[in-house]
Amino acid sequence: METDAVRKSGSYGIYIKTGLSRGGFVRNVSIRDVEIIGTTKQAIAIDGFYGMVNEWCPDSTKRNPSVVDNISIANVVVRNANNSLHLHGPPELPATRVRLQNVSFGCDGSVGCWAVPKWTRACCLSAECGGGVDFTAQDITPASVLDGCHPSGGHT
Repeated sequence: METDAVRKSGSYGIYIKTGLSRGGFVRNVSIRDVEIIGTTKQAIAIDGFYGMVNEWCPDSTKRNPSVVDNISIANVVVRNANNSLHLHGPPELPATRVRLQNVSFGCDGSVGCWAVPKWTRACCLSAECGGGVDFTAQDITPASVLDGCHPSGGHT
């Protein structure tokens, strides 16, 4: 559990990363009451495609995705992030029971945005949702951040 934290000027604010060939699990994670300021990549990311094949694993070419389950991210304020939200996981073993609640995104124009076709002097109030993450979203502001994403329980 991470709580009552301020994360400034890093690549990521909250980053849960797993690979396709390592197996294992990330379960029962609760992150709340966090302020994220000025990320150069994503403010909040769950990425099931991280990293390269681990040659030390017995059969490093075999797909063995990690189990990601019961992740709660609540009461988060994000300011000046390069990209707001990144949710990608393997479709054969999607992340499950991921909950985003009371998360707000904002910017003052002091951060450049790499996620749009033409680089601009504004943060990205948008999400990259590539599937493989079964999530619900409640009280996300602005709600337009989730345009193009499809939370399993809808969003309010």
